[in-house]
Amino acid sequence: NSAIVVGKTTNSTILEDVSDLSFEIELLSTSHIMAWMSISSESSNNESGFFVISINGVSSPEIERNHGGSSARGSSAITFRTSSKLSPGTYTIKGRFRSETGQTVTADINLVAMGLVTSLGSEIPSVYDEVVSDTTVSTVFEDIDGLVDNISVAHESHIFGSIINSSYIDTNGETGAISLVMNGESFEVERGYPNSNSVGLIGTIARTDNTSPIGTEAVKGQWKTTGGTYTGEPILLSAISLGSNTGRVLNSVAKNNFSANTTSNSLVNISGSSLTINLEDPSFLFLSMSMSVSSSNSNSDVQFGMSVDGIDYGIMTRTFKNSTVKGALLYYAATDVLPAGSYAIEGRWSISGGTATASAIHLSAISNCGFFEQPSSSSSSSSESGGDLSSSSSNSSSSSGAYSDSESSSSSENYSESSESSSSSENYSESTESSSSSENYSESTESSSSSENYSESSESSSSSENYSESTESSSSSENYSESTESSSS
Repeated sequence: NSAIVVGKTTNSTILEDVSDLSFEIELLSTSHIMAWMSISSESSNNESGFFVISINGVSSPEIERNHGGSSARGSSAITFRTSSKLSPGTYTIKGRFRSETGQTVTADINLVAMGLVTSLGSEIPSVYDEVVSDTTVSTVFEDIDGLVDNISVAHESHIFGSIINSSYIDTNGETGAISLVMNGESFEVERGYPNSNSVGLIGTIARTDNTSPIGTEAVKGQWKTTGGTYTGEPILLSAISLGSNTGRVLNSVAKNNFSANTTSNSLVNISGSSLTINLEDPSFLFLSMSMSVSSSNSNSDVQFGMSVDGIDYGIMTRTFKNSTVKGALLYYAATDVLPAGSYAIEGRWSISGGTATASAIHLSAISNCGFFEQPSSSSSSSSESGGDLSSSSSNSSSSSGAYSDSESSSSSENYSESSESSSSSENYSESTESSSSSENYSESTESSSSSENYSESSESSSSSENYSESTESSSSSENYSESTESSSS
């Protein structure tokens, strides 16, 4: 599920909900919920904004973003996961923010969340770690204390991960770099810190190029600095394996570690970013991108985001106050539910003046619709497809994606908000068993203009996890219904 909001403001020094940035996810099986949020923000003065994700009333660590002057847009992001698995039920996900001293903070925010369980009841393996504070003076990459973990890979699949660092360097003009290491692959981003002790965001968001075999794989964060003491407060790490032990593999595409430049003052495709994904069933697409960017001109704005079949989703803005100083751009968004078919995916950007030069570009698209693979096979041939990750409808006035493993509940629940978070890190090895190949799922989406409901069920008398390419046998039945209704929101 997801929501996108534009132009939201606060001058509260206490965390408050971002209006229209709230939705529900329904879990049919016990599992974690993981969420991601990207922010483009500015303040009316040279001060910071603070942002959190709330899941079931529990807030992530605060991410701070100093804006470096009036009308200077900054890019930031958060990743967060429940500390313990949640029982079946409906849970609320929110974005929250506050101002440092009472000056007005304005933000455009994209929020995405997933229930980490398949429609067969198998959990999607995941890890989440957070470090309250750490420092380094190393000029070569070293492990970040507390951000070294192992993820369980239940079926040969890719790994998708994020590392987010709210950070500063105590010396003017230095550069910091951060690396996300998964399955032995490194995904790096760097940014400049022109002013000492000014808090900025750096992070990497990526999907591995190679699949990981069944077992455990190391996931960790590393960092380095060109000089001075580099401090992260906090540093967040999350990862999910895109396969379950029932053989369900989430469909995904990615491109990593390439460079591009542009002089266009209107949105254009990022050269080399083109991807195509094929959806066997209706699904939303979870979009992500990160990169290092510099501008040849001072006080220029770079817009960035991603498109699917020519439709842009949740475009962000980042202001470059100093020419040639690198900034880190971080982006998450999700589409509405898309019909089955083939879709063209592009990275998108523009610059208000001069030339934008980007390196270490990583972008990916993940469908919550998966396909079955034989457990002993590493190929991607699909014999049966269907909805995978659990989520439900959003009531955002902007575009929002939704996909559900069960009927959407019309009831709503209120949870008290807490800014407390645990500084401890946890490692989970996720696996479940399914004794039957029967599955039931439904999808629901709702926006200000329309809502759609889909339901589908299939049943087989066999509990085998081997699936054939043939159509359903006479013992199976399938019903599909679709309706649309106008929303009063």
